[in-house]
Amino acid sequence: MGKVLGEALVAEVPRIRQLLVRENLLAAIQSPETPSIRRRGALKSELLLMVDDYPREKLQDLLSRIDEDDPFIELFTRWADMRRGLLP
Repeated sequence: MGKVLGEALVAEVPRIRQLLVRENLLAAIQSPETPSIRRRGALKSELLLMVDDYPREKLQDLLSRIDEDDPFIELFTRWADMRRGLLP
């Protein structure tokens, strides 16, 4: 058990540490080679990660690529506005 844990730590911890850098995580989210990184799909994951960094226009552009009936759009927009202090 200790050997397996040690091997996992050596193999996975450096990979996990790289994902702590926002740009590296965004690259992993956008890469088709790492689908396990994202839980909501690449587009929604990118929106959630970059909400504080992207200008409003960029967020709107990305949101326009989501099915207009998806409740994520309204929930995300309200959450983003709250983060920007536009809603109580």
